[in-house]
Amino acid sequence: MTNGTSKGPRRALLSLTNKDGAADFGRGLVELGFELWSTGGTAGKLREAGLEVHDVAELVGKPLGGDLVKTLSREV
Repeated sequence: MTNGTSKGPRRALLSLTNKDGAADFGRGLVELGFELWSTGGTAGKLREAGLEVHDVAELVGKPLGGDLVKTLSREV
């Protein structure tokens, strides 16, 4: 994630229980210049809508605790 001072890409981490409206929200973030990062089911929903999504597992591997542990990792 960026803190506003980095010159790297702006990243948004999405990990949603209720995925209603996820595609529209993700599309809006992309239009604002964000790169989307997500976990399992949320990533699938965003991809179904044609959005490019990076898997959080690319950063942290596949921890034993599942998606919640991935989003709590310091690499994210």
